[in-house]
Amino acid sequence: MIKRLLIILLIFASTISFSQEIYFCNSHTEKGDPIDARNVWSIKPWGSLVYVLVNNENKPFETHLNYLFLDRLIDGEYRPFDSKAVNVKDDATWFAYNYKFTEPGKYKVYVVNQNKQEIVASTVTIQVESDYLQNRQSKNSLYYDGTKIKFCERVIAGKPINTFRKMSLSKLDGTVHVFIDTKSSIQSSIFVVDIWEKPTRSIEYDKFIESKKYALTPSWDYVFFKYTFSKPGQYKFNIYNENEVLITAGYLEVVE
Repeated sequence: MIKRLLIILLIFASTISFSQEIYFCNSHTEKGDPIDARNVWSIKPWGSLVYVLVNNENKPFETHLNYLFLDRLIDGEYRPFDSKAVNVKDDATWFAYNYKFTEPGKYKVYVVNQNKQEIVASTVTIQVESDYLQNRQSKNSLYYDGTKIKFCERVIAGKPINTFRKMSLSKLDGTVHVFIDTKSSIQSSIFVVDIWEKPTRSIEYDKFIESKKYALTPSWDYVFFKYTFSKPGQYKFNIYNENEVLITAGYLEVVE
């Protein structure tokens, strides 16, 4: 009885030691061991790379071609977000894909082989570096006083056409032109846009949506870009220059 119990325990321990696993890590060894693995990662507003390391129970993958799927948690439900095809070498028992996360949220990550069999799944939480956002929001400059944001249908010959402060998702397919009039040269080779949302029953725009970075010529006295919304809400746009100085901010309400 003792011998039989010992054999069962050894088999169980072996199963635990070599189970299929997904790691989200900063790096890995040549043998496929994860380095600095965790399930919560902080990224830059414009995105950061995280290795998705898949260990196939120390056994060769059944197929050379495998698919890495990412579903994002939206309104309590995981919805398809992205996918990548990964080719593995003969007899490979692990692979690592250096994936660039650009949007905060909770993700389900899973691997499906060429035979449409799900191999392994896990979850990871992505958040934006709080120190980065706090430091950027604390800076301002008198140089940009008078700079305005105008939301409009289009821009023609440097002029915003049909400006508004409330837009309908159905009317413009959710796409708005954001026009920034600096009155004088913008004096920056890039600008960064942080987009925030005011949650229901909140008085603050404290839900970070995403960040965008754009290249420009410092001598320009106006710039514009297009942005597409996926759902209604009340949004705030913070515009920063290359030194993370706030240029201006604007507010827009989006309805169905």
